[in-house]
Amino acid sequence: MTLRDYVRRYPKSRLRVVMTVARYTAQCAQSLQSRLDFEGINQQLAAMVQEGEIRRILARYGS
Repeated sequence: MTLRDYVRRYPKSRLRVVMTVARYTAQCAQSLQSRLDFEGINQQLAAMVQEGEIRRILARYGS
């Protein structure tokens, strides 16, 4: 559980997140047996980033 999750679950704890130490881009992997098109997935993710959808998703969940 992250601090942000803890604060959300226990608001009376009076803890709070005050700064971001670092941000980074993480990679993901898929099975060699996957039928999904890897390049297509990358294109869709890039489009979501460009359109601000990833930022909206993260904002919705407190990131």
